[in-house]
Amino acid sequence: LRNLQLAATLVAGGALRTADVTPPELVPGLVAIHNVTGDGFTLAVGLSEPGVVFFVVTSLLDASQADANLPSRAQIRSGFDSRGVAGASYGNVDVLTAYSSHSAVVRGIGRLSRRWLDRWVRS
Repeated sequence: LRNLQLAATLVAGGALRTADVTPPELVPGLVAIHNVTGDGFTLAVGLSEPGVVFFVVTSLLDASQADANLPSRAQIRSGFDSRGVAGASYGNVDVLTAYSSHSAVVRGIGRLSRRWLDRWVRS
């Protein structure tokens, strides 16, 4: 093996930090839909710490079974509903600062009626 250090070096001082394994959470009151048009809307989100929020807009499934229709994280990131059908629109919002609103313009939902849409977000 080449380029190996022959002796160990002591690194003194400084505090050890553990990895952040707690995912950010959506902040109630900072998640909203604004500026609805015939082809889209603005999605506003906020998180408890910096992170990324992924979203997908799908056709409305049976509203009485909303929990059963919840897409998985992988489906939302890939732009699919819980049945594996491609959503009308999908993407992500980079949340750079905690407890502040960040937004994305969601386009391409076409003529889908607002009452026929489910909008799913996951951090």
